[in-house]
Amino acid sequence: MDQRPQPGVRGRVSVDDDPPFVVPPVAVTATTATLSPGGTSVVLEGTYSCGPFASGRPDRGVIDLTVRQTAKGDTVTAFGFLEPSVCDGSAQPFAVTLTGTGGRRFQRGAATWSASGYVEGDTGTQNVHVPPTPIVLTK
Repeated sequence: MDQRPQPGVRGRVSVDDDPPFVVPPVAVTATTATLSPGGTSVVLEGTYSCGPFASGRPDRGVIDLTVRQTAKGDTVTAFGFLEPSVCDGSAQPFAVTLTGTGGRRFQRGAATWSASGYVEGDTGTQNVHVPPTPIVLTK
């Protein structure tokens, strides 16, 4: 904090030279998407990071995950969620089963995944939004 005398001003004026604290976002990366037997669900694996929070854990939070695949004009969608349990700023692995809707089946091949959510802790709320991102569905 700079406390230089200011011309034409009686007393001292404090000028804060420190930048404001910025709450970092949550980061989510998916690395593999594996079809379940029958193809009606997908196991999405990857890493997330959040925090750091003083306790290393969030007070609350959820990250919604989606996988979509379009083939021959038909779109199949699966949803799931991740509840972060460690928020110490380091990458944490996850594996979440996303359940398909409408009983339709996924096929091996190109798809997209996306994520949206938040975590809260002692330094504030951290948000994440991953737009649809390419991934390959494998068996």
